Amino acid sequence: MRRSLESHHTDNAPLLDTTAASSGGAVPSPAVCRRPCRCKLSARVSATLLISCVTLALLLAFRARRETCPPVPDTAVIAAMEAAEAEVAADAGVSVAPNPRAPHFFLIWSTSAISFSLVPGRCLESIFYHHPHATVTIYSNQLPAVTATPGVPVLHQLRQHGYNVRVRPYNLSSMLAGTPSAPWLSRMDEWRRGPYFYSHVTDVLRLAILFRHGGVYLDSDIILLRPLRIAGLPATLARPPPDGAPHAELRDALGIESFDPPPPSLLRRLGLALSAVGGTGVAAVGEGDTDDAIDSPGVAASALGRVPVLNGAILVFPFRHSRFLWSAMAEFAATYHPRRWGWNGPELLTRVAFARCSAVREVELQLHPPDTFYPIYWRGLERFAAAPDGRDALLQRRTWQRLRRRAYTAHLWNRKTAELEMAPRSLLHRLLHTWTVLPTSSSLEGEGAGEERGRNLGSAGRANVSVGHRVRL
Repeated sequence: MRRSLESHHTDNAPLLDTTAASSGGAVPSPAVCRRPCRCKLSARVSATLLISCVTLALLLAFRARRETCPPVPDTAVIAAMEAAEAEVAADAGVSVAPNPRAPHFFLIWSTSAISFSLVPGRCLESIFYHHPHATVTIYSNQLPAVTATPGVPVLHQLRQHGYNVRVRPYNLSSMLAGTPSAPWLSRMDEWRRGPYFYSHVTDVLRLAILFRHGGVYLDSDIILLRPLRIAGLPATLARPPPDGAPHAELRDALGIESFDPPPPSLLRRLGLALSAVGGTGVAAVGEGDTDDAIDSPGVAASALGRVPVLNGAILVFPFRHSRFLWSAMAEFAATYHPRRWGWNGPELLTRVAFARCSAVREVELQLHPPDTFYPIYWRGLERFAAAPDGRDALLQRRTWQRLRRRAYTAHLWNRKTAELEMAPRSLLHRLLHTWTVLPTSSSLEGEGAGEERGRNLGSAGRANVSVGHRVRL
């Protein structure tokens, strides 16, 4: 046994480093195996080359996909689209010319007129509270005309008090004609059987509306907390932007709803494009605001490498013919899935912003942190409907203060709030009863809202605008 071990040792002698022993040193160093080290080095070089090849292949594929991004059509095609829509509007008796010096807001309503109640009404009131001269156009085939009798009470009252709100019926085929979404119409009978068809119609319709007209799109459960500073409209720039806003003026602006772990399907489409998020203000979300960042999904999440998820509940595109909107319509038709609700809405905007056509770099898209447009996340929303006492008192108070300082809007997530009972003086109750303009609305004037109301009504120049009565907190 000993002889065999010695023989084995002798046979493998060339593998051992005996330099220290032969040089007369005191104690030889431990034997070091050189051949395995060379193997490890070779493996590392091979892995590096493989990663480089894969990276190059992804970059080439991404570049090829960018080159296939559909260009915005020429002026003749756009003029034909606008002429067709103007003809439809004329047949409906609706003017298409808003006040050019005030913002133009668009809403879409696809359900019955009976359900147009508290939350959408307060959405409209908050718009006119902050922008008294604005034009609000509601695209709907369900709502009667504003002047119809009987009609929707809140619309009729707003019109009586001098606010420019109107309902406009639409033809989906006419709205999408000439756009990259038009091929989607060819399978309409199949799409109608999907569980989210009407939601998906509003997803693509908002893109077509803003591409044609420019302006601000809002979901009907959005509440404006302060005037929007809109590029190209100097009258909207009098008030300062919210604290921490990455841009002084809103132009081609979307909001980040949250930072979520990326689903595999989204990662496959994004490829390496997430590196383009640098410089958009995403990485700065939540920096230096640890004390006031309660329930803010953007805080610290970006440091975990999560994917920012965009939301289309508010879109600020004051100038017409946005290439981003055009690309989003192309993506809608090319990748439509009738049984996936978010795929054709928030996920679509996220794909286009970070991968398709590299829109962030080419279009200079503004991506605002969650605190700007979506300061309240839908998870845990019931805590803001409870009475502001006990353990939720501090949460609601700090969240309200953060909203007043850092947010343009608040999304009430109507799918969630419709099931909640809002206690008086709760955060959600205050959001629905603070920025009102009709005398039949209960206004809660606190935390500076009264002074803001006075400034806006003074600039309205309307003698017949009534102020909602005040309820003391």
